[in-house]
Amino acid sequence: MNRKEFLKTLGAGAVFTLMVPCVSCSKTDEVIPEDPIDPGNGKIDITLDLEDTEHQSLKNLGGFVVKENKVVVARTLEGDYVAATRECAHRGNYQIVFQNNNFSCSVHGAKFDTKGAPTNSVTSNSLKIYKTELNGTTLRVFE
Repeated sequence: MNRKEFLKTLGAGAVFTLMVPCVSCSKTDEVIPEDPIDPGNGKIDITLDLEDTEHQSLKNLGGFVVKENKVVVARTLEGDYVAATRECAHRGNYQIVFQNNNFSCSVHGAKFDTKGAPTNSVTSNSLKIYKTELNGTTLRVFE
């Protein structure tokens, strides 16, 4: 029996039965929640209310917060706000923190200044730094 004869013996019912699962899986009703940090264009753009208790540590010089495990927002010892990716430029771990007025990787010990330049010999790669803009008690972190 050739393929054409075989398909005829199956009939329309069998073809329909085989096709329904394929058609139903191509349609999606699933709503994908918007990333609170990435507004959908692949770029970081977040707003922090500095009066919110979640951001309390930013009132202190040298304090920092981590947003969605993607961004470290810090206040330098000079009082400026800086932000960087949490992804270490050395090995890609999401372990960047802010201490002693520098960004550092808590896994490998790579250190970066507030402009993202490496400050020790662990890596020669730069850390991605984001722009910050303060308007009253609202801090915007963006690319």
